[in-house]
Amino acid sequence: MLAAPLAGRRVGAEGLSALGGASSMDTNLFLISRYGGPNAGGLALATGLIFTILASLLLPALLALR
Repeated sequence: MLAAPLAGRRVGAEGLSALGGASSMDTNLFLISRYGGPNAGGLALATGLIFTILASLLLPALLALR
């Protein structure tokens, strides 16, 4: 969160969404929207949703292999 202003200039909206991971769609949405550019909010919502769904599917599957 502290590095969002600097990282936003270097990595853009895609990089900020990737850095935020699943929290891109809630906790970090404001920062990504502010420092990532005009289309960063929608991208952050989509990225966060995809990561959340993948985590809820993959973690139980990986734990079942144990």
